This record gives sequence, structure tokens and C-alpha cells, in this order.
Amino acid sequence: MQKVETQVKKYSKRKTIEKIKKYRYHYFMFLPVFVMLIIFHYLPMVGIRYAFYEFTPFKKKFIGLENFKDLFTGVSSGRFWKAFRNTIFLSFSNIILGIVVCVIFALLLNEIYNVRIKRFVQTVIYLPHFLSWVVVASIFNIILSPQRICKQLTRQFWG
Repeated sequence: MQKVETQVKKYSKRKTIEKIKKYRYHYFMFLPVFVMLIIFHYLPMVGIRYAFYEFTPFKKKFIGLENFKDLFTGVSSGRFWKAFRNTIFLSFSNIILGIVVCVIFALLLNEIYNVRIKRFVQTVIYLPHFLSWVVVASIFNIILSPQRICKQLTRQFWG
């Protein structure tokens, strides 16, 4: 009876290894996703431990749930609600202003009749969303370098 169980385990282990070898390129394609998941979703959870410490410039002291006690006693004193109202206000302001500015810009962009100018403006606006900020900064650095025409024109007109 034991012999049968060990044969099944060896067979399934061998089969698993064969599948891993067969689909190894799929695993390599999945690897960046897995690394990003770990870096941006699980590593920040390490910071949760800071909620249980009191930090000073040169030492840290474990205080347990004291910070949470301060937070919820702040509810009765009003400090918590003031911070909560400020957070809600900033969030809604960000959402509303973001939507209003985007809609106004879209309407203004829609009124441009010259197709080339419209496409150029759209490209300039959408470019940072698709490129890294380092690449965008490098492009602007190249455009605005002293040897370029933009820099010479701005010096000529504005000194």
C-alpha cells in the first residue's frame, strides 16, 4: 500500500516539474508582475509596525496600542474630526477640480479647428502619461539646451 502512495507522489512531482519546464517562459513573463505585486502591495505592510512605536530622532520605544488610544480619544476632543474633515475636503476638492479642469481643457481642445495643432497639443498633453518622468525631463532638457532654437528664441525675445 505504501509503495503505491510513493509512486503517485513521484509521478505527480515529476509531472509538476515537466509542466514548470514546459511553461517556463510564461513564468518569466509573470515574474515582473509578481515582483511589482510584492514591492507595491506587500512591502508597504512592513510599515504597519511603526504604528506601535513612539519615535524620537535617536530611539524608538514600543508603546503598543497607545497611538490608537490617542486617535480615538481625539475623536471626543475634536482633533480627529478636524483632521477627518480636512482630509475629506482635500479629497473632494481634488476630484472636483480635476474633473472640471479636464472637462474645460477637453472643450477648449475640441474648439481647435487646425487638425495639426490639435494633434500636437494632444500629444504634448498625453506624452507624460506614457513616458517616464526621467525621459520627459531629458526631452525638455534637450529641447531647451543652449544650442537649441527654443533657447535662442527665448533669449532673443525675453533676454
